[in-house]
Formats: sequence, structure tokens, C-alpha cells
Amino acid sequence: MRRPLGVLAGLVSLAALGAPLTPANAATVQQAQCRLIVGKPYVTAANKIQATAGLRGCEAGTPLQVRIKRAQRGPDPVVVRSGSGTRATPGQRITVALPCAPGLYYAEASDQRGNTRRSRPVRLT
Repeated sequence: MRRPLGVLAGLVSLAALGAPLTPANAATVQQAQCRLIVGKPYVTAANKIQATAGLRGCEAGTPLQVRIKRAQRGPDPVVVRSGSGTRATPGQRITVALPCAPGLYYAEASDQRGNTRRSRPVRLT
């Protein structure tokens, strides 16, 4: 009696795993491919601190905001420069630059869905 029930349970679970995705599940899978990417700040040849962020796998027209922050003691980091824009084409990135000053900096980006990504901090002199 146990063996036929076990075989039946195995076949039912196999059929459930092979079922096609519903439209709601397909949308979730599609959104999971949209990734927020942030590069750590660096000093350019023009002696400016620059950071770049972008979205990969998202549809065109997705808003994105990029900030360069200076890490210092205290509860609130100092926002040194902020920039935002709308991604018009796939692969387009948003870049923010500011005059060079010594300190510990990091870049932070956020998109319209509320996802936030932070780069590793970099000490610039």
C-alpha cells in the first residue's frame, strides 16, 4: 500500500514542477533579472572624483539616482554630490563627478523600485 502511494506522490510533485509559469510568476522572473550596479569612486586624470552606476537587464526609461558620499564619524554620512537620470537605452550609465578632496568616499545608487546598492569605501588622497 505504501509503495503505490509513494509513486503517486512522486508523479504529482514531478507534474507540479513541470507546470508552465503563470503570467504573475513570469513577471517576477523578469524583474529578478534587473540588477543595479555601482562602481567605487576613483580619481580621474582631470583630478576629479568620479563614480558611475547603471542598471542591467531593466527596461528602457527606468529612473536611477547616484550619490557620492563621504564617510565620517556621526550618524549621518555627508552627501557630497548627487545626480539622477532616466536610462534611455540599455547599457547606459549615470556618472557623477566632483572636485578632488582627501577623504573616505563611497558611491550609493537607488532605483525606482527602492533597491539601493552601495560600493566599497575608498580612501582618496
